[in-house]
Amino acid sequence: MSYRNNSKLKREKGKVRNKTLKFLIFICSFTFLLFTFPFSAFAHKHTNKPDHPKKHAAPLHDINDVYVALFILDGTPRDVMYGMIENGLVPNIKKYFWDSGAHAKAMISTFPSASAPAYQSFITGLFPGDSGIPYLEWFDRINQKEVDYLGLDYVRVNNDMWNLKTIQDPNVQGLKYPVSIFEDLAGYPTASVYSEVSRGAGDVRPTLPLAAMQDVFLTHREELLDVRAYREIMELYSRPLSKIPRFTLVGLYSVDVMEHKEGVGSKGSRDAIIQFDKFLPEFIALLKEKGIFEKTYIVVVGDHGMHNISKNVDIDPILISAGLKPKKTNLKKEVADYFLSERGVASAQLYFKGEGGGGKGGLNGRPTLARLDNYPVDGDRTVNVIEVLRESEDLKFVIARNGFDRTEVYSDKCHSTITKIGVGGIDYYGYKVGDCDPLDYCGDKAVKPMCDGRLYRDSDWLAETYDKKYPDGVVQLSQIFNDGRAGDIFLVASDDGGFYRSKMATHGSLIKDDMVVPLLVMGPGVEEGEIGVVRTIDVHSMMKKWFNIEEGAVTTGTPEQRAVANLEANGGRGWNRGVAKAVDAELVRRRAQLAKFEILEREIKKKADIYPLILEQIEKAKEGILSLRGHISGRGNPLKLIAYGRLLRRPAILRRSTGSR
Repeated sequence: MSYRNNSKLKREKGKVRNKTLKFLIFICSFTFLLFTFPFSAFAHKHTNKPDHPKKHAAPLHDINDVYVALFILDGTPRDVMYGMIENGLVPNIKKYFWDSGAHAKAMISTFPSASAPAYQSFITGLFPGDSGIPYLEWFDRINQKEVDYLGLDYVRVNNDMWNLKTIQDPNVQGLKYPVSIFEDLAGYPTASVYSEVSRGAGDVRPTLPLAAMQDVFLTHREELLDVRAYREIMELYSRPLSKIPRFTLVGLYSVDVMEHKEGVGSKGSRDAIIQFDKFLPEFIALLKEKGIFEKTYIVVVGDHGMHNISKNVDIDPILISAGLKPKKTNLKKEVADYFLSERGVASAQLYFKGEGGGGKGGLNGRPTLARLDNYPVDGDRTVNVIEVLRESEDLKFVIARNGFDRTEVYSDKCHSTITKIGVGGIDYYGYKVGDCDPLDYCGDKAVKPMCDGRLYRDSDWLAETYDKKYPDGVVQLSQIFNDGRAGDIFLVASDDGGFYRSKMATHGSLIKDDMVVPLLVMGPGVEEGEIGVVRTIDVHSMMKKWFNIEEGAVTTGTPEQRAVANLEANGGRGWNRGVAKAVDAELVRRRAQLAKFEILEREIKKKADIYPLILEQIEKAKEGILSLRGHISGRGNPLKLIAYGRLLRRPAILRRSTGSR
């Protein structure tokens, strides 16, 4: 079948004529919602986002003469794809990627393993906790309302994106910076096809996915989702050469929809992968016809995997029976203790009231871990929210934010603490267990030495845990709390359960089936064979390298910087004169960060979405400076007076009361 014409789609029209009236009613209802819903409110309220570059007449960068097409086979587990290749079921994928291209031994997705957080990671190189997209849905504490990217809030997902790493970089002033690779390629033709994220794309297709909704909800011809995407791709690459996209992002959803419906590795999901295999040679033939095949990189990935489930998990009854009031409709008018963010996958998040928050003001503030351990309910009674949740057989993990630098991981019987300290712009992670290990890492001989709380680079944790039941868990469970949009607690369902809606299979958890996805690459200069273990965030830097877009200085940190991180994590234990210069350099960096945040605080309107993030970064910078300064006090540091002198001249914000967290 050729995707360069509409013959199959025309045949499908004849099959659904008897459903025309039903479809028209659906369209009318959708249109009514579309034009009566206050989208103008979004445009007004969200103009204070980080200022991303507008379309430029002139390119931002001089790029290599190459093209990149990134195909995301949504919901495709690594083992399903690689198994089909090895069994000869997808000969074209095998020919171009397995035999003459490259493939990753394993690619680790992001937690939560869901589409919006994962899609953004490909085009930004960011973990969800650094991107402003922590989950499929989150609670906006400013406006006291949920933001649902699977509903009408999908229109704001691109505006909600930011780059926390750049915001934290004292060498980058202001908020005008590119977030996505689309913005890096401003001035060149780019396209996003059926993608959940498209920030900065020059051509976004379709504007509204009405035909795709028909395929899923009315005709139940889910394979047509990908057919429509293939048709768009063939049209884009049939353009005159100067208008062919330099970068194209394509979302292919048929595998995901079929696995939710039929289960992992179902016939329908495998047929969708075979359909892509049949499309591939036609696409390559078009590239050759246009004379750009030798200049084109084709990347095929999964955004998350999938696992079969057998039950629906409902957390509300557990919390209500403990005396807590759920958020129901409008928090500006109702009294509530928590908001449960759940969107039909195997993870969810909870937001609670902070100290002094609540009443008819909703879920203001953020609770400390101590407050969650003694959460006030009616009268003088308190409830240990963590313990109430741990008692549920339907939950595998309860993951709680504990200040800026720590994450607490609970199972029914076990508890561990993840510590994350940033030094020199590099994050270091430590893992310390109590009586037993909820992630089951420390029984492994290679990982056991890393379970004493000492801090290591994220690459060290990836190398030692990618093949475990919960791959990359130390980094993944810590990163989600990096910015203020994520909840106070993340929940992971038991392996056989999912939240909100019954399905045959789901994703969103930390288990290997959800987190390990395929990566296949072909193109000029790609070294054939296996390329080891990577994360989905690494695809972004790989593509930027092909385009020759500078990423700035890339560092993996120094032994001295890691020593400083461990010094801070361990309350100053391990001090020696060898780290004195590194301590002083880190104090200077944090002070520069603080000065930047102070400027941003004055410049940004208080109702802006990013304003709470800046306030939080100010508090984090203050805490980090005071903490590190405390560790060098009285330890014979020859640079102590230098560090203290600089701190005495610190900005006014640092001299305010630090408050509590």
